[in-house]
Amino acid sequence: MIEKNIIKSVIYGFIGGLYIGFLLFSQDEMVYLGDHYENEHLSIASYLIKIIRFSIIISLTAAVITTIFILYKKYISSNNQM
Repeated sequence: MIEKNIIKSVIYGFIGGLYIGFLLFSQDEMVYLGDHYENEHLSIASYLIKIIRFSIIISLTAAVITTIFILYKKYISSNNQM
C-alpha cells in the first residue's frame, strides 16, 4: 500500500512537472556576452531535456514528501494506540 502511494506520487509528479515545465520555460534564453545580452533559441532536444530534468526533480520531490507524510501518519497512529 505504501509503495503504491509513492509510485502514484512519482507518476503524478512527473506528469505535473511536464505541464508546469511547458508553462514556465521558454525555448528562448537570454545569454550574457560580456557587455550585452543576446537572445538564443534552444533546439528542440535541449528544450525537452530541460523540461524533463525539471519534471524528474518535481517527481522525486513529490516522492520524498509523500514518504514523509506516510511515515508521519504511521508514527501518529502508533502513538495514539499506546
